[in-house]
Amino acid sequence: MERWLTLAIAAYHPDVHTGIRRSIAAQWTSSDDADNALSTSTVVDETAFLVDFLPVIRRRLTRAGFVIDHIQYFSNALRSRITRREKLGQFVIRRDPRDPSKVWVLDPDSGSGYVEAPYRSVLDLSGSWRVRPVRAWRCRTEPIASIPFSCIGFQS
Repeated sequence: MERWLTLAIAAYHPDVHTGIRRSIAAQWTSSDDADNALSTSTVVDETAFLVDFLPVIRRRLTRAGFVIDHIQYFSNALRSRITRREKLGQFVIRRDPRDPSKVWVLDPDSGSGYVEAPYRSVLDLSGSWRVRPVRAWRCRTEPIASIPFSCIGFQS
């Protein structure tokens, strides 16, 4: 993932952009000049900046929190929403594929802030990155009659 992002930035920054009539790299290096009318903005909240670029998953809230890849995530900040979960619909959740130990849930009331929700239980520490290959191997090697529903995408 980091390599792809690096390649994308390396290809994007030298290109001349019509709005500023120069490359992003040239704009960045000259942004310290006092005569420059163009300004650059800095990242105020690094965590929010990172979360905005993570993949989106949509899930409904259950009494136990959210279940993603057989892992439960929960935060006490979600407790007040559990009683009205049927009315809320699906939540926008973001998870870093490199670190499945926590997810960020978009607050439906504010629409802008994220709530961090870690693993609900220490037993979930196996992580989806370990579970998925084992489940795929088991689905390929076991006789068809004994394959559990989870191998074909059924979630109970």
